[in-house]
Amino acid sequence: MQNNNVKYIPDLSFSLNLATSLIECYPAFGLPGQKKAQEIVCNTLQEIGCDQLFWDEFCADDLSHLKDYVDVSCFGDIFENYQNLTRYNVVAVFDSFSPGPTLILNGHIDVDYVYDEALWTVTDGWRKPFILNNRLYGRGSTDMLMGLVSNILIGKWLAENRTKWTGKVVIVSVIDEEVGGNGTLRSLEFLKCRNLLSAKTECLISEPSDGRMCIESLGFVHCILQAKALPIHMGVATPENNAFWKLCKALKCLEEKYSTSGFRFNLGIIGGGKEAAIPLGSCKAECTIFYPCSFLLDNLKTEIELICSTMDVSCYFSSFNFEGASYEISSLAKNILNKSNTDSSAFSSDSSLFPSPCDARLYKEYNIPTVIFGPGYLKDAHSIDESICLKQWQEIHCLTLSGCVRYLNDY
Repeated sequence: MQNNNVKYIPDLSFSLNLATSLIECYPAFGLPGQKKAQEIVCNTLQEIGCDQLFWDEFCADDLSHLKDYVDVSCFGDIFENYQNLTRYNVVAVFDSFSPGPTLILNGHIDVDYVYDEALWTVTDGWRKPFILNNRLYGRGSTDMLMGLVSNILIGKWLAENRTKWTGKVVIVSVIDEEVGGNGTLRSLEFLKCRNLLSAKTECLISEPSDGRMCIESLGFVHCILQAKALPIHMGVATPENNAFWKLCKALKCLEEKYSTSGFRFNLGIIGGGKEAAIPLGSCKAECTIFYPCSFLLDNLKTEIELICSTMDVSCYFSSFNFEGASYEISSLAKNILNKSNTDSSAFSSDSSLFPSPCDARLYKEYNIPTVIFGPGYLKDAHSIDESICLKQWQEIHCLTLSGCVRYLNDY
């Protein structure tokens, strides 16, 4: 029986150097920084002593035949050229060379766009990371470059302490989590084709989980609403002559309906009209809804269509939609929950809902028990002045490492 007690002080210098180099790449969708950041991850995994290392280039055509593929191009605008882009994943295997389970540590390299650069307190702080009051600032610091760094640091410990664990650990640094999860889908097919998924395989996704052990994630639906009206001279027009007010009624109804009981509603794009002195003859809005995995996607679409039709607003859906996932408490989750020092101020022993879509649903399709548990708080993700508390990061990282070692030795 292995000794599961991990006496460990994380290498903060290594972690911060890696994290800042990734933030400086600004690996947002379609930008050169994504490849550059993956190259840094790949080189780092090689340097710390992984046993197998794969640089995987792929494109949409390699995945579009799969049931869980998400057609990112239908999200429009900057995503329209998705079919023509080369994508990059990095996969590293750490092998104890002793019989045991397999553990996948999933982290994504892509970060959300910064649309309001001028609102950041520090000029260019989103791509020039800095530390203030024990917090690391920069786009992706919370979601989820420091989570990915935590996974890599676990790999470093495994390589340095190979006799203290059993089985295999696979670290995947995936692309496109922020746009539907095709990177994780590709990594699962990649691992399956190379027989790297054993009968006892579990997964940890290091998303910022607010110190909670999450075993459920939300689904995602993208809907487009359009209202039309008969504009007349503004001097005698009523609200019924303006498509905007018709659209507002539908949006208000949807927001009231889908902002409670596990749902989240967001209006992201709205437009219409040609002249300020003429009521809008047409007005269009795009919104997204997060919804509980207990709710069927087709039923939700039908309900939304019914609400819109009663407001005389047309509604249609892009193919950028997917359901959430729910899991039983996995062996890995139990081993993290059972860690003796759960009096950590950064940790809650309650398993709960991750209040966002994520790639957990894809592991569900491959029958791989999965837990969402990582450093940071979701409220800081995608935000102005995005940052992560380094004290909380260290505490969650240490809990995760200890739980992973306990899982690997529980064979």
